[in-house]
Amino acid sequence: MIWRLNYSMAGDDIPAGYAVYAEIVGDPPNFELVDDSVDIGKWSIMQVNIPTCGREVVQDNLPKQFTIAYDFALPGEEGLALPDIFELYGTIVSERFRAVVEALEPGVHQFVPIQYVPGNGPPSDYGFYWFFARTRIFPMDPERTFPPMRPFPEGPDWVRPFPDKPAYGFNRTDAPAREWKPYFDQSIVADHHVFVAGELPDFFCVSDAFKSAVEEAGLTGAGFIGPWPVGPV
Repeated sequence: MIWRLNYSMAGDDIPAGYAVYAEIVGDPPNFELVDDSVDIGKWSIMQVNIPTCGREVVQDNLPKQFTIAYDFALPGEEGLALPDIFELYGTIVSERFRAVVEALEPGVHQFVPIQYVPGNGPPSDYGFYWFFARTRIFPMDPERTFPPMRPFPEGPDWVRPFPDKPAYGFNRTDAPAREWKPYFDQSIVADHHVFVAGELPDFFCVSDAFKSAVEEAGLTGAGFIGPWPVGPV
């Protein structure tokens, strides 16, 4: 089965009403792709989708530090701790999260260090990273996915992921998100634990094994939506 990896600014373990005012030190990030070629449809990946599009990001201009208004404990420590994964323009993860990913898919994904500066202290040596998945695939079955996927137009300017198959897109407005039922081609997703489905590129998809590893490690901030089916096509 496949799951959607879910997380937010605050993380799941921050009590309601206890705001996490996370800020980048310096200018906000200007995300750029190493490869911005079109792999489906007619247009390049939109700027807003770059952090979760499944491609490598140019790291030279990424911010190097972030801060929080309160002095939180580090992940895994006692007290009110920062989550192991949270959103701040893109995705920021802890060393504990990176270790789980690397154990399953060593060297596959992109981790760019970003330093945590506590609200009332010097920069921390604990590892935090910008996280960018580097697996972008097209695994969704248009006939078994709900809501039904829509074919892209055909023509010389329209790109198809598979030369011998029509290109299909997922229209998220055709049904409420709680009713989505993507169906994944087992032959395409079988060897992946963290990936982005190019037909639905706004979040990370993860395997049962990844979900189990996150839960066994006690990582905070991560939630899972699903499961979504996998099978032969």
